[in-house]
Amino acid sequence: MPYVYMRFTFDKRWTVDFTNQFTQQRVRTLHFTDPEKVRDIAQRGKALTDLSSTNNFEHGIRNGVGAVILELSEFQYDKLIGKDYGRTS
Repeated sequence: MPYVYMRFTFDKRWTVDFTNQFTQQRVRTLHFTDPEKVRDIAQRGKALTDLSSTNNFEHGIRNGVGAVILELSEFQYDKLIGKDYGRTS
């Protein structure tokens, strides 16, 4: 199961950087206008599993900067890095 470091910052829009926890290579950067999108990624990546982690995440959202470790499935990781599964659409 891949672990990915997700760092988020706000400066007119949310910038979310994803770094492979083992290779330390940045795998992707995304931009959002809505913090709910950042929250959704954190939830899907199992980063908000308890009250403490949720509170720390929300503190980061309020302050415009934060980070969490995502625990992704192989499929989620492949999708994050843009791996093509031969889809034609």
